[in-house]
Amino acid sequence: MNRMKKIALLLGIMVLGFCFPAKGQWIPQSPSTDKILESTPPEQLYVHVNSTLFFPGEYLLYKVYTIDGSVGKVKNISQIANVELISETGEQIFLQKVSLENGVGQADFFVPTTVPSGNYKLIAYTNWMRNFGDTFFTQDVVIINPYQAQQKNLLKKRDNFPHFQDSPEFETTRDQRNLMSLNKEVYGNREKVPIEISTGSGNRKGNYSLSVRKVSQLPAIERVTAEQLVNSWQKVGVESNKFFLPEVRGQVLKGRIIPVNGETGARLDDRHISLSLPGEKMFPLIVATDEDGRFFFNLDQKRIEENIFLEILGEGKEDFEIELQKYEPLNFDPSQFSSYSLLPEMQEEILKRSIFNQIENAYFQVKPDTLVSASRDTGFHKSIEVRYDLDDYKRFKTVPETFVEIIGSAWIRRNENGERVFEVRGLGNSINMEQLPMILIDGVLIQEHNDLIELPAQNIKSISIIRKKIFRGPQIFQGAILVQTNDEEFSNFYKKPYITHIQLNRPEIKKKYFHQMYSDVNSEKRIPDYRYQLLWMPNLEINGSGETAELYTSDVNGEFEVVLEGFTEEGDPVSIRKTFSVQ
Repeated sequence: MNRMKKIALLLGIMVLGFCFPAKGQWIPQSPSTDKILESTPPEQLYVHVNSTLFFPGEYLLYKVYTIDGSVGKVKNISQIANVELISETGEQIFLQKVSLENGVGQADFFVPTTVPSGNYKLIAYTNWMRNFGDTFFTQDVVIINPYQAQQKNLLKKRDNFPHFQDSPEFETTRDQRNLMSLNKEVYGNREKVPIEISTGSGNRKGNYSLSVRKVSQLPAIERVTAEQLVNSWQKVGVESNKFFLPEVRGQVLKGRIIPVNGETGARLDDRHISLSLPGEKMFPLIVATDEDGRFFFNLDQKRIEENIFLEILGEGKEDFEIELQKYEPLNFDPSQFSSYSLLPEMQEEILKRSIFNQIENAYFQVKPDTLVSASRDTGFHKSIEVRYDLDDYKRFKTVPETFVEIIGSAWIRRNENGERVFEVRGLGNSINMEQLPMILIDGVLIQEHNDLIELPAQNIKSISIIRKKIFRGPQIFQGAILVQTNDEEFSNFYKKPYITHIQLNRPEIKKKYFHQMYSDVNSEKRIPDYRYQLLWMPNLEINGSGETAELYTSDVNGEFEVVLEGFTEEGDPVSIRKTFSVQ
């Protein structure tokens, strides 16, 4: 069965899944789900982290690789990876969703002063991986927070440090040792460091991540390498009685409608649910519920909005409310965490590193990271939109007057119940009085047309008319009326009992990380530079001729490590480490 057929079958299972009572992200196993589990390979994740020891004010940087468990190549079924940081007490410090493109993704976490000192576990997985038992990627992480008086989590009495050592990093294997080279071993402050990466005699073309960071003078936990993961990974049995739905198109949002009055005989099927994005001129998504009132949305991972309106459509919408399915957390035994402890001799290094972090963050504005913008599908093309900027015309007090005097191809009429509704003339001047237009005010779908009719006209910046029929899932609209208010804050006060306003945990926005450069005329020479992390390149493509990366050292002296992690096109893991000194 090829990949496209597998994905089609998986999508079919996702639709079928809402015919069952679901819990969290799973549905009961069945012959259909068993067939999928047998024919579709498991996934595994590798996460390259820039360090395992962090202070407040530092970034935990990471790159996610999705590996096809059957052939070992970087290749994914899922489009979303979940990355969590969990404490020994089970507290979730963060849960980040990472978009996977061609099997890889990247994100970061800025460690705030509110996170206490302690031993933590970084966990990465996809929903599909939860079908195969304990196959999650895990990495022990330690946070030292000197800004909090309470250090009990790292002051436990322990006889030794069984899981870490002063120099925890791996030894590069012999066949990879010469694939990365430096032009010397010792550099001065703010000096250029060229890193030559070759493909060697074999095929090393692939996708990699490169980290250059000061070697910690504090004990640090061993970091899992790509080679270690591949060599130790074993497929485990399928989780019994559960089937976790894979996110094959993007993030999946699931829920159900329930009667407000608790009526058990209420019909729940074929109720239409819309998802709209306030502040965005984008057509809403619309789906229908199944016989149990369940629904789901496949969200485009390129859409980064967190502010979402879910709305029950049609007659009797006030009789129901929306209940979203809750995330099912992972459980970890505290005994599985590392055994890091603070010692008195660490005090001087902790103080120095904390001061350097404060200075670096004070100058963050001159060393910013930038966001990578993603292309987005709005659902319509501007060529079919006729826009009226009301300041270009004589202003009228009311919306009805505005439509009569300014807006073409749209008007207000009364329906058979005597209610005022909008009408949009179709292409070819056709009129279909059975289908009403879609109305969006600042991106929010409006069902009660009177809400627009009674909106003060002076609050409206523009009105756009679309005459083409609009098909959104199970619902058809005769054109659309798109309204933009002056302050674009209509959603802040628009409340209806059948509307659920949620803040969704959306995939992290990809960044282009700051790359310090120095030259003879550089204006930044007088700015302090106490970077511990000299370079982070999470998306390094290496072709047949190799690659050259450049960085500049900082004002921090000591030993620095250059770490390259990733996978070749053939699926072979690559883990290389070199060191140099700054004096």
